[in-house]
Amino acid sequence: MSRKPNSNAILKNLPQAKRKEIFERFQKTGWKELLAQLKAEGIETGKSALYEFRAWYESLRPILEAREFGFKFAEMMSADEGEVIDSVKINKYAQAMFDMQSIQQQNPTLFVELQRLRARQDANDIKREALGQRVREYEEKMRNVRAALDRANSTGALTAEGRAEIERAIGAMG
Repeated sequence: MSRKPNSNAILKNLPQAKRKEIFERFQKTGWKELLAQLKAEGIETGKSALYEFRAWYESLRPILEAREFGFKFAEMMSADEGEVIDSVKINKYAQAMFDMQSIQQQNPTLFVELQRLRARQDANDIKREALGQRVREYEEKMRNVRAALDRANSTGALTAEGRAEIERAIGAMG
């Protein structure tokens, strides 16, 4: 099945915004009413062409939505000109775009799942930061132990064997 419209396919050759509008109107109104509306707008077509258009547009819709999503995503990223775009910022933009897309598609399940995922990610970020803080505290304690060891050694309070044993113990810890 070719996705390229026939040159005499009136509905398929309309601008994308108009095709989308007609498709959405067809979802909400009957074919007779839509044909009358289109005729009033100067678009002459028939029932079979209208139904063929709906099937054709339905098959293209995921591609068009992905394309539109990509354009919006690129717009958001280009708005931050001069800033370094890192993975955290890209993730933030992508989450905002998926939220917008789930709302646009009126898909509450997707929206709720995205919120749950974000909550889990936030909880993991908090755990990761807490773990990082514990590591930094441990490293600081190790630096303090090494400094105390150096001070004790400089005053002659430690023997060479005692210092070597402590060094081995510290090395095994960190």
